[in-house]
Amino acid sequence: MPQWPSASAEQFHALARRIIDEADAARSMFRRPSTKTNVTLGLMRTLDVPRTIALLKPLTARGDITLRLVDSDERADARIIAKSMLRADEHFVALWSERYVAALPPSHPLALKEKLRTADLAGVPLIDRCHCEQSAFFGRDPQARREIEVEVKREVGVAYRASVSLPDALKDLVGKLQKQKQKEKEKQKPARSMRRP
Repeated sequence: MPQWPSASAEQFHALARRIIDEADAARSMFRRPSTKTNVTLGLMRTLDVPRTIALLKPLTARGDITLRLVDSDERADARIIAKSMLRADEHFVALWSERYVAALPPSHPLALKEKLRTADLAGVPLIDRCHCEQSAFFGRDPQARREIEVEVKREVGVAYRASVSLPDALKDLVGKLQKQKQKEKEKQKPARSMRRP
């Protein structure tokens, strides 16, 4: 037989609930308002996943921001995109360069080549990757043929509008990225030989 709470138990529960609610309300009166900054970051769909995760890790680890990821063509504080997608009102901080790759069946004659040049692809049917930033060059009509020149590598970076101030978290990220890029450039410079007089 089910046991129903007694009238005194129900009365006690209501009183306890009211005390807890009032204590929560009093505590929230003295809490500092949330100081989290909302940061919206647009991501290009074809980004290298491990690199993107490594890039976003410092942002997601911060307790002072709420990070929201959107598609690269949506409104955002900054975007991680290919340089070819840069808008006229944006600054660009390069992060890395990626070479394009060709996926070929093992029986294709070009599969035996270690490296391909764009001239090797002349007359070869290609698959239209509609989510790729280069898709604007290819159009939608598979019958249409035209001469195109596509870069064989792309530069990926952070783009942000020059006219809008970045949230501090993104300023920090962009500053760190610029310093990293500068260090990489300095490492790539050949060491100057020291001459004795």
